[in-house]
Amino acid sequence: MSWQGLLGQDQVVAGFRRALTRGRLATSYLFVGPEGVGKRAFALKLAQTLLCERNDPVEMSPCGDCPPCQQVLALTHPDIEIVSLPEDKKDIPIRLLIGDAQKGRRNKEGFCYNLSRKPSRGGRKIGIIDDADRLNEEGANCLLKTLEEPPPRSLLILLSNNASSQLPTIRSRCQSMRFQPLSQTHLRELIAKTDEIENPARAESLAGLEGAGLAESLLWAEDAFWEFRCELLNTLSQLPPDVDQLTHVVQSFVEQDKAPVERRKRMTLTFRLTAYFYRLLLRLAVSSETEIKDDSGPYLDDTLMRAVSMGRKSLPQDADCGVEALTRMIDRSLAAEQQTHQNANPTTVVGCWADDLNVCLLTSL
Repeated sequence: MSWQGLLGQDQVVAGFRRALTRGRLATSYLFVGPEGVGKRAFALKLAQTLLCERNDPVEMSPCGDCPPCQQVLALTHPDIEIVSLPEDKKDIPIRLLIGDAQKGRRNKEGFCYNLSRKPSRGGRKIGIIDDADRLNEEGANCLLKTLEEPPPRSLLILLSNNASSQLPTIRSRCQSMRFQPLSQTHLRELIAKTDEIENPARAESLAGLEGAGLAESLLWAEDAFWEFRCELLNTLSQLPPDVDQLTHVVQSFVEQDKAPVERRKRMTLTFRLTAYFYRLLLRLAVSSETEIKDDSGPYLDDTLMRAVSMGRKSLPQDADCGVEALTRMIDRSLAAEQQTHQNANPTTVVGCWADDLNVCLLTSL
């Protein structure tokens, strides 16, 4: 089922439907889930629902045609405040939240100030913080007063990929709504509706990779990623991988994009692809198979199959040692993905991960 074109989040829809029916909508929400599963789109559709002039919010069916609905769609509604991470910043600047101190505007402008003002049209003020994972401690603390004493008729929504990135004081003052990873079917539906994908066939192949969303699929379809993918798999096929070469290949790919958010996407997909590669090797190590014969998973093409074949030849002769090493390498890659979501320094994450992959194999011999 879908709500307003949003797929795979039936539990979230049901939760808001109950809250609106009972008149118990909270003042602050934390939307948590993988990137590209519809958190931002859901927040905007909820805003349409609450501000629509024609339909009762309880119906959760905004008309889409009235002026408020159109303004929400165009991001011009005067009662909606949205803060996102600027492309050239690592953290959301404090001035966007509580005003610019250098200009004497502290607490006289910004997200929190605007949210506290009386609604100008819709009878409700709605604030959305995109990239809430990029709030530093000072920025998060700026929100505490708004969370503790929410303005009348206000709704605050924080969008997060990982709840652990938020301060406990933030989490405790928000109602968490968990967005689930998209199923393969739903991801393929979204890909089919997206016009800007360079290679839809490649994007669809990513649907077999655990945790993949639309954002990863868009990157996966780019020619630049496939060039990197070939380099990465060739490097990983040597066990243990050359630390300097692996670090160089990954950092060069990550640094092709200057925006911190886009760099994080590249790192996430790198670690997921690495974990998937080692899972294929582990599958061969614990079975009588000599090669991967089925076509499940993200694009088992000649490049990947050749890398798996070379990697299998590099495994320790002792089967137990090989299984132990691969298990550790999978776990270490997933840990690196988690560190990426927690906003750890990219250079440090990549360097330590490459070193640890080497150690995982050597300590198992």
